[in-house]
Amino acid sequence: MSSDTASNQKHTTEEITTLLELPFRAAEIAWRVLGDGERAEGEARIIPYAYRSAYMRRLDTLFGPGGWTQSFSMTTVSNIQRSKKVNKAYAMITTGKILVTSTITIEGFGTRSSTGEGWADDENGTTRAQAQAFRRACAEFGLGRYLRELEGWSCKVPVNGKGYFKRPHFSVLPDCAIHPAELVEAQGVRARVAKSSRKTAASASAASSASGIQPERTAQSSPQAVAPGTQESGASKNASATQADVFEAQFALLQTPEVKQRLAGYLDQLSKPLITSVMTGLSDLYANGRMTGNLVNDVFFNLDKAVELIDGINNMEPMLPNDNTLPSILHSYSAKALSDLQTLGDLKAVSRSVTTIYLAEQERQHGTAAA
Repeated sequence: MSSDTASNQKHTTEEITTLLELPFRAAEIAWRVLGDGERAEGEARIIPYAYRSAYMRRLDTLFGPGGWTQSFSMTTVSNIQRSKKVNKAYAMITTGKILVTSTITIEGFGTRSSTGEGWADDENGTTRAQAQAFRRACAEFGLGRYLRELEGWSCKVPVNGKGYFKRPHFSVLPDCAIHPAELVEAQGVRARVAKSSRKTAASASAASSASGIQPERTAQSSPQAVAPGTQESGASKNASATQADVFEAQFALLQTPEVKQRLAGYLDQLSKPLITSVMTGLSDLYANGRMTGNLVNDVFFNLDKAVELIDGINNMEPMLPNDNTLPSILHSYSAKALSDLQTLGDLKAVSRSVTTIYLAEQERQHGTAAA
C-alpha cells in the first residue's frame, strides 16, 4: 500500500466509521437562507450545510489524498417550464435540468453513488449539481449524513434593513449536529443565554415586587464539617475516604458512552496514544491527590489545548523557511504528521520549535519579530 493510502491504518474500521459520521466542526459550517418566501417580519429561516471542501478534507484526513477517488457523469433534460424571478417579477421560462451522478470509491470501504440536479439557466447550475451529488454520495458512507437528516430543521435569525441575516452561533444546532469536541462550548453558550434570560425575567419581576427574599439554602452538607465528638484523626480518615470515592466516581465517568463518544471526536486531529496519555496522566495526579477539581473537565480542557496547538502550528507552517521544516521537526519525534505525536509534551515541544523558527523567519523577512 502506498504512503498516501496508509493513513487509514492509524484507525480501525469501526473507528473510521465513527469518524466519518462525526459532525463537522463549527468553522466548516455555513448557513443557507431557505428562500425569499421564508423571510418575514425582519427574520429569515436558515439551515446549516458544509462546503464540498470540508467533505474532501475529512476524506483526505482519514484515507489520504490517494485513498479515495471521485467521478461524475452528467445528463440534461430539455424543455422544462419553471417560474423564475426576472427584474423583480416572476415569469414562466423554458429551460432544462442538469442531472449529475457522483461516484465515490474508498479503498476498503467500497463504492457509493448519488445524484444532484441544477437548472440549465443558472450559470452555476453544473457546479451546484456536482456539489449536491458529491455530498449525497458522501452521505452514503455516513459523512455528512446528519446534515441531510436536518433538512427538515431550521431556525429563525434577524435580518437587517438590507436583507442580510445574522449568522447564528453553532450552539443553536441540536447536540447530534455538533462536533463532540465543541459540545461543551455549545452547552456553555446555551447556559449563559438561559442565565441571561432568567436575569432579565428576575429584573422585570423585581421592578414590580418587593425585594429581600433570601436564597434557599441547599440541604447538602459541607465536606469539611465534622460531627460533634469525632476525633480529628477520624475526620481526616473520612476526608481521605471521601476523596477516594470522588476520584473513583470521576474516573468512572471517563468510561461512560457519552464521554467515549466525545473522546472519539478528537481522533481526527490527535493520536490515540496522545489522548490516552492525557487521560492516564491526569488520572494519576487525581489519584495521588496532587490535583483536585473535575477530572473529566480537565481531560477535555487539555485535549482542547492540544487541538489549539495543532491549529497554531498549521497556521504558522506556510510561513516557515521551506516545506521540509515541519517534517524535519516531526521526524525527531518519530512522527510523520502532527496527528501521529504520542504525548501532549511532544506536541508542546514541536509547537515551541515551530514558533521559534516562525518568529526568526518573520524577523529575517520583515526586520522585526512577529507579535
